[in-house]
Amino acid sequence: MRRASCINRAQSKDLRCRREARRRLRRGLVGCDRAFRNCANPCGPGQPPGGTRACREQGTSAFHAVVADCTLTFHVTANACLNKDGICVQACSDARDTCAAPTQATLGTALTACTTQEAAAVAACHAANPAGGAPFQQCVTAAQATAAGCRDDALAAAAPSLAACVPPYVMCVHACPPP
Repeated sequence: MRRASCINRAQSKDLRCRREARRRLRRGLVGCDRAFRNCANPCGPGQPPGGTRACREQGTSAFHAVVADCTLTFHVTANACLNKDGICVQACSDARDTCAAPTQATLGTALTACTTQEAAAVAACHAANPAGGAPFQQCVTAAQATAAGCRDDALAAAAPSLAACVPPYVMCVHACPPP
């Protein structure tokens, strides 16, 4: 009972940490966009170098670093709850990550394709409806719905392969000695 409670607390802390990291990223990206517009408005073509893409990549990188810290904190806390050797549990996690890596790569490629298709569809909406209005909004909504379906299909296709990595991980963790 105490172990389950300890794990639940660790998971709750991990979720709060991830949520705060996402919020910080969103706030940072909004600030980045504002700063870019303020900077780029007086600039000539091709300036500043990197533009919003560089700023977004920097924000995304910072977000991933925060999430990695959240995950590490969760694992350390959960290991203490499980009374398992942290090095052994980390080796199990690494094996699970290796198992999931090909599927994660394929999923990432599929999700990128969905996002690219959505961007192209929204651009087509802009071209077809330069005045905006209701037809433009309907076109964008349809593009977003298609992209959401694409992402759902990609996640559904990846789920069985990702799920297959879990039982070996659980068996590995259960086999780990106490610290």
